[in-house]
Amino acid sequence: MTRSVLVVEDEPVIAWLVEEALRCQGYDVLSFGTADAAVDCLSDLHYWCHVLVTDVRLPGELNGWSLARFARERFPSLQVIYLTGDSMLSWSAEKVDNSLIFQKPFVVSSLVAAVGRFPLREQDLETATQNHLLHDTRNETSQYRAQPGDYN
Repeated sequence: MTRSVLVVEDEPVIAWLVEEALRCQGYDVLSFGTADAAVDCLSDLHYWCHVLVTDVRLPGELNGWSLARFARERFPSLQVIYLTGDSMLSWSAEKVDNSLIFQKPFVVSSLVAAVGRFPLREQDLETATQNHLLHDTRNETSQYRAQPGDYN
């Protein structure tokens, strides 16, 4: 099972660089520009991710700190990496446990290496596989739903 990474970054160039670097290393990557959009995705019962890479300061109602807390409630073993262009002083007060922070500008290869160093637990793989299979099954069965006029 390929490790899945959710990237939340409002600066398009940074988002693209992170996404491409992770994809080149074989990760499945989904990206959003706001925490609000990421919360919608994380609320979907079919979506599972192993690592969240999020900017701290994001447009919209939620910031990266709030997003990480929400995501960790949904996925207790989720690994979190914060990105910030601000001071890292608030990290100790705002962070979720067992997270990392990268100060912008950062070396993208260091970020990719950090994602790769996170342990992938057996139960995470089982849950991700179950969610993936459930999603595939629902997609396949939705193709066979009766349409109006099918039985006339």
